Amino acid sequence: MDDQIRNFPESSSPWITSVIATEKESGVMAFIFLDKPNQKFNIDGNSVHLVVARKGEGFKTMEASLQEGLTMSLEDFLCMLEWFQSQWTVLDKKMSARISKMRQLNMPIKMDEGLYFIGHGSCIFQWWFGQEVLFECRKKSNDQIDCYISHIQRNGKVLEIEPHTIYKLTANYAAIIKNLSLAGYKKPDSPGEMNQ
Repeated sequence: MDDQIRNFPESSSPWITSVIATEKESGVMAFIFLDKPNQKFNIDGNSVHLVVARKGEGFKTMEASLQEGLTMSLEDFLCMLEWFQSQWTVLDKKMSARISKMRQLNMPIKMDEGLYFIGHGSCIFQWWFGQEVLFECRKKSNDQIDCYISHIQRNGKVLEIEPHTIYKLTANYAAIIKNLSLAGYKKPDSPGEMNQ
């Protein structure tokens, strides 16, 4: 009988999905707004507000969190999750392989057609989610620890976030899509298409 009882929020209530920060990785919390909230927040409906918790720290209250972070459209957020779910592990392997070659310090590394370099360098990747949200990821061959420098950017506002943290958030993608469908949305046929 408990399987038949379902909790469902009012449309003005934000949905929350998150990855908790650990001592080794940062965390991320996404506030999903289907409608403009009844509260005093300056956030539109059909949008998602992302905030990051630093390594080893917890999240702030909702009110404090909404003063920080970055807001994007729900469509761009779903596009980002879908992309990370299907593409991140492939990109991670490719970037790591290129960095490994650079660390050998004696192999020519292709920069462009007919142009190479030997030595340390960076592997940089940029991707647009929709028209407004830019993801940039950089890995350097001379870093002592194997990590990414990455951020999400929209309208000049930058949110530094580890790509593995976003990838972990994709574990909730199916539940988000299922509940959006129950709220009257249809799963997009391709990234960037969202129908109400």
